[in-house]
Amino acid sequence: MEFITEFFWFCVKAAFWYWVISIVLAVIFKRAENKAEQKNEMMEKLNGMVHRVREEQLGDTRYWFDDDTGDFLGQGQTSDEVIEHVRNRFPAHLFFLPECKKVHAPTWKIESYQIDSLASILDSNRK
Repeated sequence: MEFITEFFWFCVKAAFWYWVISIVLAVIFKRAENKAEQKNEMMEKLNGMVHRVREEQLGDTRYWFDDDTGDFLGQGQTSDEVIEHVRNRFPAHLFFLPECKKVHAPTWKIESYQIDSLASILDSNRK
């Protein structure tokens, strides 16, 4: 009889700890899933705000298109007019032009940028 009682309590304890561990793991996996969803939402938002520009010219008019999606971004007779157009349509966006140039708030001027190699980035982080 003592064996049956001990076995019963062993089963109760095993079931209890199985239940506790299952709940803890479910919470951990749900948090990880929520973090992944938040990360994906943020990446989609950033991808929508960053544009690689393809510039085309037809006659005297310059046209800017998103190189990834083909969407129309802006147009104008000069680069400044195009920038003013995209500035009004996309006030918080970042535009990467060919030949390592970019345009963004708050200056809305064409600026050059340099892409560092991975080795130089790692070297600067070590210092």
